[in-house]
Parts: sequence; structure tokens; C-alpha cells
Amino acid sequence: MATRLLLLLGFVFLTAEALVPGQSVPGQSIDSSALSSKLDSYLQPYVKANDFGGVILVAQGDRILSVREYGMADRAHGLRIRRSTAFRLASLSKTFTAAAIAMLLERGTVRLQDPLSHFFPEFPNGDRITVEQLLLHRSGVGELDSPDLMRQCPSSDDMVRRIAKVPPFFVPGSSDRYSNEGYVLLAAIIEHASGMSYEAFLRKNIFRPLNLKHTGVMCAEWLVANHAVGYIAGLGRDVESLPFNEAGWNGPGSLYSTADDLYTWLKAVNADRLFKFSSLKYPYGWGKRNYSGKPLVEQSGQLEGYTAHMALYPEQKIYLVFLNNIESGLFNRVPRDLEAVLFGGKPSSPPAVAQPQAAKNSLSEFAGAYSTKEYPVPLQFEVKDSNLFMHWGETPFRKPLVMTSKDQFFARAEYGSYGFVRDASGKVSGVSAKWDGGGSLELKRELP
Repeated sequence: MATRLLLLLGFVFLTAEALVPGQSVPGQSIDSSALSSKLDSYLQPYVKANDFGGVILVAQGDRILSVREYGMADRAHGLRIRRSTAFRLASLSKTFTAAAIAMLLERGTVRLQDPLSHFFPEFPNGDRITVEQLLLHRSGVGELDSPDLMRQCPSSDDMVRRIAKVPPFFVPGSSDRYSNEGYVLLAAIIEHASGMSYEAFLRKNIFRPLNLKHTGVMCAEWLVANHAVGYIAGLGRDVESLPFNEAGWNGPGSLYSTADDLYTWLKAVNADRLFKFSSLKYPYGWGKRNYSGKPLVEQSGQLEGYTAHMALYPEQKIYLVFLNNIESGLFNRVPRDLEAVLFGGKPSSPPAVAQPQAAKNSLSEFAGAYSTKEYPVPLQFEVKDSNLFMHWGETPFRKPLVMTSKDQFFARAEYGSYGFVRDASGKVSGVSAKWDGGGSLELKRELP
């Protein structure tokens, strides 16, 4: 839930220009040795802070410039992360879902202006929601908040029925709001239009043609032995283990892969290998960015215990893959940081947060639910094993908090600060939440 909130707070929808496939690599090459050194200098402090453990791959054209491996894939069994380790992709899955829709568009079995009612006649307002609006996060479909969906993945048709019962956020096409549910509906459309399961369609039309042998679809249980276990940052020299693997929904977040398979995917997208990415009106499933004068398309993703990022610079023909099995606030810094490492600039450093030796506050006085009209579920604080944890709504995934001063706490899992507010009598009455890079909320304590 907190992951989704941060995505909503930070989401900026940007349109795309056509990319030109097959461009030649500019004459100026990147020194691979120097790049590896810069990556180490940037990431080793985050590894030491327990904010990062994973693989990063940087390539230019067909030349891999650097592959760096950091940290542990499985701390309980002492297994280190390797280049071949599989990670969960979270929202990087959307690039595959959008690609599948693009293929169906080219085959004439789906059209951008097809209404959702064409596939699901009973869906409320389905005659006003188009395939393109779903791709562009402009459908206004509501948000699911069912605890059982953190553990299991119902069928696509069942998910459609669930989404149909949720109140919409806005009139279709009148605004935009990042929507995992919209991509669940796209996965269901893929199944109805193709007559195949979502997994079977991707396997036949993407995984096999590109020889992506280490890429697949999963719900919550791993299907391959060589995978990274997910963790949550925030316990000083240790990390919080997950109570279970979060279920990844088909469409927005069910894929897993490796750095090399994603590199192959990036090259195929840029070369229009399986579909004409360069001819699309928008880079469906991706975001178009320009941080410092160098156009790129990118996508980032986060599931509990995992973060991922990949980017394509079409003019320089540079490909980036970043996979992390420690959920931390580094997630929101990665895109700009990697650009600084590549092209010159100063990447970020992990926040230095020290816990006071003597904490005068009793943690129990902060426990409880805090709410705001700006978000549909409350923010919960609770004490466990002499630590304060937070979570949104009914999610069972708790984020550890570190006390930094009186009434002030820090969450490494998202680089968020939480300042508790007291009333005239000195009782805790609210909390002010602020996140790294922008975004804030003021929440009031709910009465017991």
C-alpha cells in the first residue's frame, strides 16, 4: 500500500516521441573500467547501509560495458547474488503487457479505441473506457484493497469482476492516475482477444522468440531455484524478512527475469524486433523522460522486498538494468543517479540516520491508526520486538522505523520521515509524513 501511495505521489505522465530503431552508436565510447569504478563508488555505500543488494548491467549497443553484483540473494542460506540470479520485476512487467497489446493491435484483433465493454459487456461504464485509456493510466478505474490479494492471484475474469465493483476515481479520459488495475484489465483483454492465457501468450510471442530462458510469470511462489529472496530495509545492520511473498498480478507485476534477459528485451524493443515500438503514439507501458537533455524511455517497479528499473537511451543506444532485492528509498533515486554516473554528475548518497542512545518516548504512545481524506485507507503504527513499524490499511507488510529525535522517525524502506504531532495536553494527535524527493501528507489520529 505504501508503495502504491508513493507511486501516486510521484507519478508524472509524459507523452512520447517516436524512437528511431537501428541507430548507430555515437563515436564517443564509454570506458568500461571507469564506469565499473563509478558504479562501485556510487553503490557500495548503499550496500553498506543495507539499502541495496542486486545486479546492475550497463550496455551500449551489443557491447556490455559493465555488470556488477552486490550482496546476498539468500541471507539465511549464505547465497550471494550473481549475474544469473532471477529477480521479481514488479511494474517492469507492464512493458511486456503493453507489448502484447501492441502485437494484437498490429494483428487487428484489438484496436486502441475498442471500449472495455467490447470484451466485458457487464463492466460498469465499460462503453466509455478504451484500450488506449487503460494503457495511458487514464481510465479512472478504482483501486483494489483486499488483503487476500496480497497472497493470491485470482483468474483474470475474477479480477475483472472485483475491479468492476470498486468505485472509479474519475470519468474516463478526464484525468490520469497510475493504475495497476488498468493493466490487470489489459491482461484480461489479451486473454480474451488471443484465446490464450496471459502467460502462454507472452511465452509464445516474446519469451521464446527472444530466447528469454530465465524470464517467466509467477504469482507468489518462485518457479526457479536461482532467485533472490526479498527483504525490507530499516533495521540498522540487518533487514526485515518478508512474512510471505507478495502476489504479483498478471498485467502490472507478475514477471521475473535476470539482468541479461532484460538486456535482450531492451535491445529487441529498440530494434522493433517483435512489434513496431517506434511507430506507437506513446511508449505504452513505459515513461518518456528527459532529465538532462538526453531523451530516454524507462520503467521502474516495486513489489514488497524488491525494486527494479530499466532504461533505454535511443540516441546513445545505451541500455540500463537495475535489480534490487532490498526494498528501500534508493528506489526513487536510481533513474537520475544512473544518468549522473553515465554522463557526468553527482549521484546521491544514502541518508545518514542515527538513533539516539536514550529514547525518552514510549513507542506505545505512537501506536494506532492515522487517516487523511487524501488517501482511502489509514496509516497504521504498531510496536513489535521493541521497534516501531508502519503499514497502510490491511497490508501485512510492516516497514521498520528508526527514532531520530523526540517524536521523529525515519523509514529506510522508503526514505520517509514521520513527525508525530501533539495536542495541547501533550497527547499524540497526528503525524506529518514526508518523502524523499517530494510528497507529503498530514494525518490525524483516529479515536480508539
